[in-house]
Amino acid sequence: MDGEQRERAGFIAEAELLEHRHATWAQLQLKQAAWWQRWNTLTTVSSAVLAGTSGAAGLASAKLVTAAAVAALMAAVLASVASSSGAARRSEVAFVAAAANQAFADQARAFRTTCALHQPLPEVRARFAELCQQRDQVVTNAALKLGRRPLSRYLARSTHPDAVPSGSVAVLTDRVK
Repeated sequence: MDGEQRERAGFIAEAELLEHRHATWAQLQLKQAAWWQRWNTLTTVSSAVLAGTSGAAGLASAKLVTAAAVAALMAAVLASVASSSGAARRSEVAFVAAAANQAFADQARAFRTTCALHQPLPEVRARFAELCQQRDQVVTNAALKLGRRPLSRYLARSTHPDAVPSGSVAVLTDRVK
C-alpha cells in the first residue's frame, strides 16, 4: 500500500469512527430528550390534577378543607419543580442536538463512502478539515453533560494533541490548516 492509499485509509477509518460516535451520541440525546419530556409531562399533569382535586375538595365539603389545603400545597410544589427544572427546554435542546449529531454522522458516512474514495487527495484533505470543523461545532452545541462538566470541555481535555498517536488522521488534519 503506497503513501496515498495509506492516507486515504486513515481518513476513511477516522470518518467511520466519527460516524459511529455521532450516531451513538444522537441516540443518547434522543433518550435524554425523551426522559425530560416524560419528566415534564409527569410534573405538569400531576400538579394540574392535584390543583383540580384540591379545588373540588375545598368546594365539596367544609370537612375536606385540610385535605384540599394539602393537595393545593402539593400542586404548588409540583408546579414549582416543573417550572424550575426547565424540562421542556432541556428536551427541546436535546432533540436539536440529536438531530445535529445524526446529520453529522450522515455527513461523515457520505465523506467516507464517496469523497475519500474517489476525489483527489488534496480535495479529500480539505473536505476532511471541513468535516472536523463541523464536528467541533456539533460537539460545542451538544446537550449531553458528563456529570457537572459539559461534553465540549471533556472532549477538549481528552483530545489534547499530545494524546494523539503518531500517524493518526488527527495529526494529518493539523497539517492541512
